[in-house]
Amino acid sequence: MDEDFRAQLVRYFLTWLGPDAERTNPTYAVLTKLIARSDDLLELAAEVPPPQLSANVLFASIHDLLLSGVEHPLANRYQSVVRLRGLTPAVFAADDLERDFVAFASQFREQIAALCRTGITQTNELARTAMIAAALGDLREEGILDVGIVDAGCSAGLNCFPELYRINHGDDTFSGPPTSSVVLNPKYLGRRPATGLPKLSVRVGLDQHPLDPANPLDARWLEACLWPDDLLRFDRLAAGLALAAANRSSLQLIEGDLVDDLEQAIAQVPADLHVFLVNGWSTAYLPPHRRPAFAEVVDHIGHSRDLTWLSMEGRGVARDLGVVASGWEPNEKGSTVLTVRRYRSQTATTTILGESHPHGAWLNLS
Repeated sequence: MDEDFRAQLVRYFLTWLGPDAERTNPTYAVLTKLIARSDDLLELAAEVPPPQLSANVLFASIHDLLLSGVEHPLANRYQSVVRLRGLTPAVFAADDLERDFVAFASQFREQIAALCRTGITQTNELARTAMIAAALGDLREEGILDVGIVDAGCSAGLNCFPELYRINHGDDTFSGPPTSSVVLNPKYLGRRPATGLPKLSVRVGLDQHPLDPANPLDARWLEACLWPDDLLRFDRLAAGLALAAANRSSLQLIEGDLVDDLEQAIAQVPADLHVFLVNGWSTAYLPPHRRPAFAEVVDHIGHSRDLTWLSMEGRGVARDLGVVASGWEPNEKGSTVLTVRRYRSQTATTTILGESHPHGAWLNLS
C-alpha cells in the first residue's frame, strides 16, 4: 500500500463516524481509531474494491462472521451478536475490545478478506420509509391515488412497503395498521406530513445485487451491515424482513445497474400508473462521474411519462445529481437532503422537501 493511499484510509476511518459516535456506537468508535493506527487492519480494509466503502464492508464482513456462529471472544463484545446468539455479554472495555478484534482479524483473515472483496453495502434502513411516506402523502394531496414505486438501490426492497408500517406523522397521528410489527417514530422538526397514502399497486426494486428478504443468508448480511450497538435498528430490521418475506410475491426484484438498467426497472410500472421513483443513500455508491447519468436517465423517462422522483442523499451526492444548486447548504451538517423532482406533462420542477437524519431519527419538512 503506498503512503498516499494509506493516509487517505487513515483519514477516512477517523472521520467515518459522526460526532456522537462514542455515545451511540461505542464499539465502532473504538475500532475505527484502532484500524487507523494498524497497518495490518488497514491492509485488510484495502481489500474492499471501490466504489464500495472500506469501513462499511470491512465491519459488515466481520459482523457477518460473528452472526453466523463463529466462536471467538469478540462475539461477546457485540451487543447484536450477544442478543441473537444468546451469549453472555462482556463488560465494555476499549483495551479488551481492541485485543479481541485484532485476534479475530488475524485468525479469520482469509474469510474476512474474501467477504471484503465481494461484499456490497446494503442497509435498507426502514426508518427512511417515513420520508417516503411524507412524499407519498404529498402525492395523494395532489390527487394521485395510485402509484407504482421503484426503489433504485433497493437491497431487499424493505422501503417498498410504507403502507404496511405503522408510521407516526406527528401529534399522535399515524398511517398504517395499528397492529403492524414495524413502528416508525421520527421526530418532526418542521411541518407534519399528510397521513393519507396513495395505493401502491406495483413494487419494483433495482439493485446490482438484490437480496431476498425470505433468504436467511441475505437477511443475515443485512443485519451485518447494521452497527452492533444499535439494537433498536436490529429489532426494526427483523420485523421488516418478516413483513417483506410474507409479502414477497408483491415485490419484483431486478438485478442490474442503477444507471444502465433504470429504464428497464421503471418500464415494469404500467403506462397508465404514476411512477414514484426513490433513491435513498444508493446513488452515493455510484462513482461521482456516473451520478449525473442517473439524473439524465430520469429526465429522459420523465419527458415521456409523468413521474415523481424522491432523492434522499447527502449534500455532495445531491449536487452531483443536480437536484440542489452547487452553492446550496443544508441547515444541519451531515443531514440527508430530501428533494422531489416532479415530471408533469413533460415539464420538470424540483423542490427541496426537507432534511433528515441519515438513519431517519428526525425529519424536517419544508
